[in-house]
Amino acid sequence: MSPRSLRGFASALFLFVLFLGVLGHLRQFRQGHGIRSPGVLSFDLSLSRIFQVTERLQFETRADAFNVINHTNLGNPVTARNASNFGKITSTTTGGIGDPRILQFAAKIRF
Repeated sequence: MSPRSLRGFASALFLFVLFLGVLGHLRQFRQGHGIRSPGVLSFDLSLSRIFQVTERLQFETRADAFNVINHTNLGNPVTARNASNFGKITSTTTGGIGDPRILQFAAKIRF
């Protein structure tokens, strides 16, 4: 487990505060909103160029890059209070945001 995933989070203190019932701004913890997740960073890039071959014929080239900086986006921390890894981040995000760098090239002829 990397130290980055545990930065700024003391799980023992968090459980102690929950036990005392002194929730303050963490009243929504019961609904799963008491712990903040790390931010998400994704940067996509697209380059396109259209070449006029004749009056009615065009040639288009395109290059797309998804997650150009190849940044790992960490998932949510474990919120089950009785889990041994409570408060630890054990996964990365999914659903397109946590994908590795993807490059895509295309060419198109219009007439």
